[in-house]
Amino acid sequence: MDWVKDGSIKSVSGESIFELKKGHKHSVVNIVGKSGNFSADEKSAFLELVLGDDKSDLANGVRLTCHAANPDPKVKAEVWKDLTDKDGTRSLYEKRSLMAGFYSLDHIDSCSMYFDKFFECLEQVHNDHTYKYLSTFFYMMLPRMRIEDRHIVMLINVKSQVPDTSSMFMNILQDGIELLLRSKNIRERAMSKM
Repeated sequence: MDWVKDGSIKSVSGESIFELKKGHKHSVVNIVGKSGNFSADEKSAFLELVLGDDKSDLANGVRLTCHAANPDPKVKAEVWKDLTDKDGTRSLYEKRSLMAGFYSLDHIDSCSMYFDKFFECLEQVHNDHTYKYLSTFFYMMLPRMRIEDRHIVMLINVKSQVPDTSSMFMNILQDGIELLLRSKNIRERAMSKM
């Protein structure tokens, strides 16, 4: 991973063929942070190597994303509380960074218990937060990694409880139902072709 620290990708002969910008480095750190192929110590050392003492909002976002990607159940519970608590002190930008790291295919077992919690807390998030936050939370946290029929049923049940006066919330829920159905159908078709 020296190429990330050096800021360029080099050919076999040592010639620089691509210069990495800060955004590229941040993306690599986020990918490593969510990966199951590195130990917690390796991830932490890599994060510090690349970010160093950078205190910018972008670097803070990367740190939050990597923190949320930690599969430790205590960390997941803390992050979930930050995301759903109406009295939380984090900004929308910070919460987006946490959401970006929360789910990881490499650590699906540590986050799958939050699939049901997502559907259970939607009404609370709708009541306690702004529409902008609800929309962000819904689309970033809608569990699409492992779609089960019961998740679609849970979303339909949430929608059935929403009064007609909450049309924007109903539209988000309907969109989520359609997203889950499309994703599930596409995966089933792809698997049947194998």
